[in-house]
Amino acid sequence: METYLLASAFNGVIAQRLAKRLCPDCKQKVDAPASMFQKFNVDPDLANTLKGVGTYYTYGPGCETCNHTSIVGRVGIFEVLTASEKVKQMIFNDASTLEIRKQAIEEGMQEFTSQYIKKGQRGEIALEEVIQAMFDFGQ
Repeated sequence: METYLLASAFNGVIAQRLAKRLCPDCKQKVDAPASMFQKFNVDPDLANTLKGVGTYYTYGPGCETCNHTSIVGRVGIFEVLTASEKVKQMIFNDASTLEIRKQAIEEGMQEFTSQYIKKGQRGEIALEEVIQAMFDFGQ
């Protein structure tokens, strides 16, 4: 497809991941223990960042609500790129994916990693899922 056609038709794109939703009745508060960071081989700088960014939760012992799994379904994590005029112009000019991503972040696009951290702090997903996301997305 020609880039000028893509740029003129492009309105936005959504990327999605699903994470396990913690049971609200039996989830447990956790203080981001060093052993968990070692288990996932987390970079020390990232470990310090996660430690200083609020409260997290982990899987609980299970209860009747979650059928003793500590999980009640899934929660969506989204990254939305909207088509600003600058982004459309970059597509038209064959800019790299990395350049377009950088511009989108400058314009306020929320990255997956920040969405995982927010949902982790709200107790929707376990700290283990947040750390795994950081590992998967190279943060």
